[in-house]
Amino acid sequence: MAIEINFTYQGKKYTLGFSRSTIRQMEGTGFNINQIQNFPETYIPRLFAGSFLLHHRGVKQDEINTMFKKFTRKDELIDKLSKAYMEALDTLMDDPAEDDPNAIQW
Repeated sequence: MAIEINFTYQGKKYTLGFSRSTIRQMEGTGFNINQIQNFPETYIPRLFAGSFLLHHRGVKQDEINTMFKKFTRKDELIDKLSKAYMEALDTLMDDPAEDDPNAIQW
């Protein structure tokens, strides 16, 4: 089950989340989830902005920044976004179903 954050801002519904594809895109720009503790001023806004890539790619950075400022309980928001990011990343290591006839044994 994918972790998502749903909210409404100025009458429009948003769903934030991550996929392996959006994580790859973020990593391609130098994002590293492990750096949030060391550089929160840089990486927390990038994590939040990256969560728009999955469903709301066209939202401008200024609007994303404005939305972030308006969120309450930001510590819980960042915790949930971090978990969503890691959940999507963990799918990289998923094994195929046991009954998959195309599974490669080694």
